Amino acid sequence: MAKQHPVTPPELFGSVLASHFVETYKHIHSAQVKIITHRWTRMTVDGKHHPHSFMRDGAESRNVEAVATEGKGIDIRSAIAGLL
Repeated sequence: MAKQHPVTPPELFGSVLASHFVETYKHIHSAQVKIITHRWTRMTVDGKHHPHSFMRDGAESRNVEAVATEGKGIDIRSAIAGLL
């Protein structure tokens, strides 16, 4: 799904993913998707940005919950955690 749809913002991707399960499978009437996004910074090796290496940049996370329910639409909750 991530190759076919944008992953940012995570609220949009969560709603796409939850809707996919409800719309694709008749036996699923509600789908809950939780996404936790962390901030990453590209590592510098020998004075150059490394093309494949990253390190966590801070303790905060962006938390998203998307719930798609058949006949009721999508409910999205979003928060930032770990700022202190």
